[in-house]
Amino acid sequence: MKTDRGVLVRAIKFEIFPQGDNLQTLQAVSANMCTVWNEGFAARDTIFQEHYAPLYAELKDTQSDGEKKEIKRRLTAAFKSHAITAFDQINNLTSRRAGDQKFASVPRNWQEQTLVMLHGATVSFLVLRKNGDKDARPPRARFDTRFSEIYGRTGFKIEDEGVRKVFIMRPGSVGVPMRFSIPEYECSVLKDRESKSGFAVKQFTLCRNPRNLSKPGKFWVSVMYEYDLPEEKPDVPADRVYIAVGASSLGVISAQGEQVIELWRPDKHWKPKIEKVQARMQPLTKGSRKWNGLANARRKMFGILAKQQKQYHAEVVQKLLKLGMHFVISDLVVRSKQGKLADSNVEGRSGSLGLNWAAQNTGNIAAFVAQLKVKVPEHGGSVTKHKLPFGDVPRHQGIGHYNKSAMVKALKSSFLREQKKP
Repeated sequence: MKTDRGVLVRAIKFEIFPQGDNLQTLQAVSANMCTVWNEGFAARDTIFQEHYAPLYAELKDTQSDGEKKEIKRRLTAAFKSHAITAFDQINNLTSRRAGDQKFASVPRNWQEQTLVMLHGATVSFLVLRKNGDKDARPPRARFDTRFSEIYGRTGFKIEDEGVRKVFIMRPGSVGVPMRFSIPEYECSVLKDRESKSGFAVKQFTLCRNPRNLSKPGKFWVSVMYEYDLPEEKPDVPADRVYIAVGASSLGVISAQGEQVIELWRPDKHWKPKIEKVQARMQPLTKGSRKWNGLANARRKMFGILAKQQKQYHAEVVQKLLKLGMHFVISDLVVRSKQGKLADSNVEGRSGSLGLNWAAQNTGNIAAFVAQLKVKVPEHGGSVTKHKLPFGDVPRHQGIGHYNKSAMVKALKSSFLREQKKP
């Protein structure tokens, strides 16, 4: 991602292999993070149950727009009067650490970052619930039988060790410093980025998959770094690239002409297999040996699907970067709830050739757009989303990728028309 500070934020992820004392140290730090999270969560949950939950219950049951507006006003007032901030809970660490040597055995910053993550999860839940999302899930207490992620801005560093690099963690008095080798590819990425202006390693996250400590698992580290945003190249209208995005194909207009790029869909291969596994799981007792075996198989299939999709999207993005540096892409409505874009009960919106095309397979579309937005700024380019008015959307141009040619022409025309407005 890029930020308003004029920097690009990137991350590398690699597996580590803690053993012996290192493994015990990580488990001790995890237990400490669990305590930090649970104590912070308990304070927030008390406030939620006392001051927010009754109002959310009213909001869920009411049908009147006027009553909903009044309840939201009362919710806003409750937030202002009773909200616990991350700053408040971080400040409380001072007295907590002073009174408990074991609690204070890990770096304070790691505890602070855990409270920051708790705050973010709480705020996200409250906003979603206030906006009427009844399915929003609140943060929950953590179990000490599960590994709690470790987040830190300090207490770690990356050093050169010959031709390789090592990730070093200093866990405080709970254990000795730990050194883990960084794989060759990730080393090469860091070495390349170190030559960039403003390069700085900012923070790390350490997690375990699965989190259940009673099961065999793997430990992963993500290291986030940043460097100065490259100077943006001139946006020459004639060299601009227009993309009508879809789940199975892209309509593209560039200086090299018009084309439709077919997208390989790994989900078409894996989803039927996953559905068969899920069908076999239904009659089984959840948690039984056979159910767990099928659940593991399903999880692996989803993992392979995600990796294949990400890799293929990366290849398509590299192909697009050869066409230009500045992109205009169609911004599609991606919700398909009642009364929205793909509601078949609304006249003119049903059928495979109606406006439904803009609401299908949105996860796949969003993943591709995210890849494009990540890579383009590295080359001094830009990505601009443009939403087509309903009147500009082609209604009957064919099926699937045959629509994309008409869509991308409409996208270009609409965007240029908007650019000419004073």
